Amino acid sequence: MDVSGHTWSTPALVEPPTGTDADEGAIGVDASGRAFALLQGDVGASINMRYSVYAPGTGWAAPVPIGSSPISISWTPAVLSNPAGDVLAVYRRNSPTILFWGQFDTQGNSGPGGMTITGDSGALFGGWGISDQGTTLVSYSTLDAGVTKGFASLDYAAGTIVIPGPATTRSGSATLDPDGRGAVFGTTDGVSGSVVPYAPGTGFGALEPMHDSSVEWGLVGGTTLQGGRMIGFLTRVVPPATRQQLFATYRDAAGTWSSPVRVDTGDDSGNPQMRLIDSGTPNVAFIFWQQPDGFYLGRFDGSASVTDVLNVGQTARDWSLATDRCGNAALSYVESSTTIHVRYFVAGTGWTDTTFSGFTSADSSVDLAPTGEGMLLYVQQSQFYFSVLGP
Repeated sequence: MDVSGHTWSTPALVEPPTGTDADEGAIGVDASGRAFALLQGDVGASINMRYSVYAPGTGWAAPVPIGSSPISISWTPAVLSNPAGDVLAVYRRNSPTILFWGQFDTQGNSGPGGMTITGDSGALFGGWGISDQGTTLVSYSTLDAGVTKGFASLDYAAGTIVIPGPATTRSGSATLDPDGRGAVFGTTDGVSGSVVPYAPGTGFGALEPMHDSSVEWGLVGGTTLQGGRMIGFLTRVVPPATRQQLFATYRDAAGTWSSPVRVDTGDDSGNPQMRLIDSGTPNVAFIFWQQPDGFYLGRFDGSASVTDVLNVGQTARDWSLATDRCGNAALSYVESSTTIHVRYFVAGTGWTDTTFSGFTSADSSVDLAPTGEGMLLYVQQSQFYFSVLGP
């Protein structure tokens, strides 16, 4: 689909001003242009977690409380959606640390939402995925009786949670491709930089190292593409021991991992950090990383180098990355607390930059529909605003 003429609409409020101060949000868009937003806001000393749904031509419905809201502390609201409108919404709260998940659709219907994945102290999300069929996969790490563990295969229809795989797993990230095949990237049974493939109906397979074991690598994360393909990201320590380099490796459909390719650039004066990874086509992933001279965007398809590299400066924060299924991508972020940037990549054209500025701003979330339309959600002066990407 030709998206070269797509632009971002004039921003508008998600809801009229209320007594809730907007804090963080997350958004997912389906193939019909409908959207689901998870809205986190401050109400006095408490936090409100709500959701709202958007329909083209109608706008946003009144937000609805989610879970046991208000709560004391919450982190990491996140939303994933598929073309059919199934939505996976996840967030973390404390006292004790509890990971919640709920599955909805972009028309506002919900399944057995608010299910607790774990109540263990110190539980952290590693990643999550949703397939075109609505199956979901979440990874997390938690210390239980001295053993670090956690994969969670969430059966939304049955309302059950299954935790398979080795018990000594520290989960890095989890993803699913449109067909429901996926993986958990992490450190398992002492093997750093490993992946455990996941297939619908059969569950988790055997552990696979993503690299030559003669070299000491550290895991950053990874993403599944389609047809069994994957992209993994690793760090390698170089002398002196405080310095690292960032690499990418590609798994083909036959299950063979390529030799790692250097991602970051420069003189190894600092420790590059992978920030975001997303994929939307059978062969390509977009990556967002940080190195001493700034934050970078790039595209990786398993070839000899990362391409279409863009430096977005040193002050970016509150990032969000999304891809469609036509080879396009969007990154939103806040710069200097006054400007929202949306970097939009069009296959065959390159990167463009759209800004929303002149106000105090914080947090941003962006998502793209399979054919290139999308939506941006962000906070401006303690209120949620949105902008629609389209012709």
